[in-house]
This record gives sequence, structure tokens and C-alpha cells, in this order.
Amino acid sequence: MTETESLTTHERIVRAATVCFRRWGVEKTSMSDIAAEANLRRPQLYRHVESKEALIVTTIVHAAEELSRRRLAELPIEGPATDLIVKSLVMGHDDLLADAFASHLIGDGARTFLRLLGGDSGLREAQQLWWVPVITYGQERGELRRDLDVDEITDWFLMSQIAMVEHAERYPTRDSVRRHLRTFIVPAVAAHAEPAPRK
Repeated sequence: MTETESLTTHERIVRAATVCFRRWGVEKTSMSDIAAEANLRRPQLYRHVESKEALIVTTIVHAAEELSRRRLAELPIEGPATDLIVKSLVMGHDDLLADAFASHLIGDGARTFLRLLGGDSGLREAQQLWWVPVITYGQERGELRRDLDVDEITDWFLMSQIAMVEHAERYPTRDSVRRHLRTFIVPAVAAHAEPAPRK
């Protein structure tokens, strides 16, 4: 049995959609293209997905899951939490820039990207495969703010990464990406940024 034959129908569709979106772009890809790539008839495709927009969301979530798993495999949760966060955000930035499909969506405007994902909890859940243990680790070490919960910090990182990719020309090198993250993004959630308690 080949790898393709061992995939579920849903997995075949997600893989086919990702291939098509990257090959032709979102606008030029039709559901017929995706069905053909998945070796399905168009009516069969619609039994599993309701629309192209729904499939776009699914492919983005799938890519986020893959990134979280790669982070877990490649980045040990040890040492200073802020260093670990910067490394993982650089990895995410590189991934988004390398993925023509995601970059295209963000290039159309962050509002479009977030509108597609607004009603779907899957992206946050996919990201939190990585961020829950990392943020918890940082809070337990006293490096990250305890007045912010995991959802708030995860959302902050997501919004920041989308903004950085949307304006990628401002960060032409990895060093410039790291500098922006260390100077502006990570300090917002670092423990020293925690507001003083109200009297």
C-alpha cells in the first residue's frame, strides 16, 4: 500500500488542496482541480467539504499543526523561555514566508486572513500544541506574565506574526526578524511588563 492509498479521504483532500493552492494560487484553484488532485469526483469532494473557503481554513490549520509538531521535535523546552519563544517565532516567520499559499492570503490583507479563521477554533488549538507547554514553562519560571492566559499570549503571537509577514519588506534578514521579536513582541508578555497591582 502506498502512502497516498493509506491516507483517509479527508487527508487526501487536505493534501490535494494544499498542492493546488501552492501551485495555482487560491483564486485560480477550483474545487474541480482539488477533486482531480485527490482522485475524487467533484460530488464526492462536496460530501467532505462545504466550500473552498472552508477548505482554505482546513489547510491553514493543518499547516499550523505541522509547525507545532516540528517545533516540539526540534526545540527542547529548556533554558530561558524568552530565547525559546524567539526561536519558535522565527521558525514560524520562516514557514509563513516560504509558504506561497499562506503568504498570498496574508498579502491580500490581514483582515482577509483573520476573517477566514475568525469563526474557527482549530488554528488556536493547532498552535497551542506548542504554545501551552512553552507558555506554562515560562510562567512557572517567572519569565512570563501571569496576568495573561495562554489564549491571550497565543493570540498576541499570531497577530504579531501576521503583521510581520504582511510587511515582510521591513524585515529583510533573520537578524532583523529576531531584533523586532526581542525588542517589541516578546517584552509585551515578559514578566517585567506585568502592570503594577491596583490599589
